[in-house]
Amino acid sequence: MYSVVEGLEKAQAMLQENNYKKSLKSSLEEKYKHIQLQIESKAKELDVYLRASSLIGTVSDNMVKETLGVLTEVINRALAVLFPDDPRTVRIEHKMYRNAYPHFVVVLETGVDKKVRKFSQSGSGLAQMISFLFTVSLIDTRKARRLIIMDEVLNGLHPTAKKMMRDLMLAVSKTFQFILVEYDYDIGKQYEVIPQGKTSRVSHYESGSYYYDLKVNQKE
Repeated sequence: MYSVVEGLEKAQAMLQENNYKKSLKSSLEEKYKHIQLQIESKAKELDVYLRASSLIGTVSDNMVKETLGVLTEVINRALAVLFPDDPRTVRIEHKMYRNAYPHFVVVLETGVDKKVRKFSQSGSGLAQMISFLFTVSLIDTRKARRLIIMDEVLNGLHPTAKKMMRDLMLAVSKTFQFILVEYDYDIGKQYEVIPQGKTSRVSHYESGSYYYDLKVNQKE
């Protein structure tokens, strides 16, 4: 049996606990409303970003397709000049690697029937020429510095392929600069680099004529 005093104290404690729970409920309801408003705001913001991303992606895809179209057109024109009796053309396929990374695959078509072939079936010379044409065209399209450094990329090519590469470089040499490291490749000005211990000596290379414009071990 509770006494009157104990009963009043018990009732007071229960009332305080009930008031605390009401206060806690009210606080949680306010937090819930605040979080709900944040979720709605973020959802609207996410929708804007998704729409913008989709728009940018569409514009980007169109620009990529347009750029690749220009590149392939230039390359195919060059290939038509290089191989008038045996036509070769390239096209670019856009594929996704592991559904995450975009890859551009160059497809080679040979013959009037447009039979698809691998580059290995046409020799490394053709692959080098197409790679060179892509590089030159891409640099020109991006308005980048027109300087190409080629470090022994022509080794092992057939003499005919080397001559075609030489003709291609000379054709664009008015607007492009080339620095080549090659053996037995007479094009432009040539210099010989001879290792001497931990350093190398640069000297003018004689190949029918001399080049004296390079300053070696001289103070300006």
